[in-house]
Amino acid sequence: MSDNDNRQRLADLNAQLKLHDVLYHEHDAPEISDAQYDALVQEKRELLEKFPELSAYNDYEGVIGAPTVDARLPKIAHREPMLSLENSFTIQDVEKFISRVKRSLNMDPEASITIACEPKIDGLSFAALYEKGSLIRVATRGNGHLGEDITNTAKVIRKLPHKIANAPEVLEVRGEIYMHHSDFEKLKDVCNFANPRNAAAGSIRQLNPKIAEERNLRYVAYCIVNSALASQEAILKQLAEWGFCTHTEVLFADNMDDALSFHTRMYNTRSTLGYDIDGIVYKVNDTHLQKLLGSTSKYPRWATAHKFPSTEAITKLRDISVQVGRTGVITPIAELEPINIGAPWYRGQVFITLTRLPVKIYVLATVL
Repeated sequence: MSDNDNRQRLADLNAQLKLHDVLYHEHDAPEISDAQYDALVQEKRELLEKFPELSAYNDYEGVIGAPTVDARLPKIAHREPMLSLENSFTIQDVEKFISRVKRSLNMDPEASITIACEPKIDGLSFAALYEKGSLIRVATRGNGHLGEDITNTAKVIRKLPHKIANAPEVLEVRGEIYMHHSDFEKLKDVCNFANPRNAAAGSIRQLNPKIAEERNLRYVAYCIVNSALASQEAILKQLAEWGFCTHTEVLFADNMDDALSFHTRMYNTRSTLGYDIDGIVYKVNDTHLQKLLGSTSKYPRWATAHKFPSTEAITKLRDISVQVGRTGVITPIAELEPINIGAPWYRGQVFITLTRLPVKIYVLATVL
């Protein structure tokens, strides 16, 4: 590819990423799967690594979240920013993360460091604020600095504590709201939600808490903001003692091999969980080391999300059409024969990036 071709490809990738960020964060209406989005991110990363001079033309760095558009819900300023997580797609990415952590802490490259390994639930992030043990408010992530007030609907989420005994004067707990597959199955023919994540996000924003309660939303808590506890392990234990739902599958790994084995095991057994996970979050377990590592404006330097590889299957191409997105971006859509890829709500339609459209693609072709 020529320099002009590389710049054009970078511009195309940025346009697509910006479009899909808006659709996902502002409208809760993604038009591509997480795996397809991750593929765009990975292609951009590889393009910039191969041609570092393109950085001068990189005009989009992504978002933590995006400004919310539901004017019905009051907005809440977060006491501490709700940052996103940097993604790792390969074992090499994870190795770079571990090396970077050790280098930043002036550790011997061969020294061990304990990593908390937690499933990454595909849901909607929330922050719950307690004062004197009473639940005061609950907010979505929003743009990371300003979220939506979902207090009334969050209070009907099963097992979310309204009162906590022996809690600090002020306590902020963060986690993920999600919908179980069994509840989504009951809902999908009544409401036009593409997947459980969209259903959870749409349900928690209902003005009528009764609707959200009927949809049986669930959550998992994984963070105490500015905790004085010594480790992520201690934080999860304390959350459970206060009555919060926490991950049932967590590993505290002293070496990378154990962390990667946990990633493989959870990937192979994810279909038995009853809810969607799309990777494993690795966190430096020691909270003192977390504070030393700090954060960028977008990500904590002490954590990364090791995403699962996309699921592959062979099927037939039914048709190709063209869709014009909200921002004018043209995207060819391939309609496929329905297949079972472990998600009962999959409806056999996926998006193909225009610049990657195969030259000899045709209707009834076999595709992977």
